[in-house]
Amino acid sequence: MEHNNDQFLLQMIVNYCDNISQMVTEFSLNEELICSHLGYRAMIAFFVQQIGECASKLSPEFRNQHPEIEWGMIIGFRHHIVHAYGKIIPEILWDTVQNDIPELRDFCDSVLNKL
Repeated sequence: MEHNNDQFLLQMIVNYCDNISQMVTEFSLNEELICSHLGYRAMIAFFVQQIGECASKLSPEFRNQHPEIEWGMIIGFRHHIVHAYGKIIPEILWDTVQNDIPELRDFCDSVLNKL
């Protein structure tokens, strides 16, 4: 990795992914609760937003070296959360939590373990 900052940002992404996992477990979250409860949805959206913020600060070299992760989508979702929260479709947020967050966490953890 060319930038030490990338390592720090990847660790932050892992931490935010773990925070999401912890919240899902601690509050027994499921799609129904995310869709019906604004507080839970806001809590999860905050962590997803932070992941997008970290992704946007990764060096362009790092993102280009790892096109298997859709960095543009992650960053775009962050922008959507920040600028149009009331228009977030809860089912998409839940799908992100269930499918994309674990994959992203595993990727970042794998890169960090190789350092």
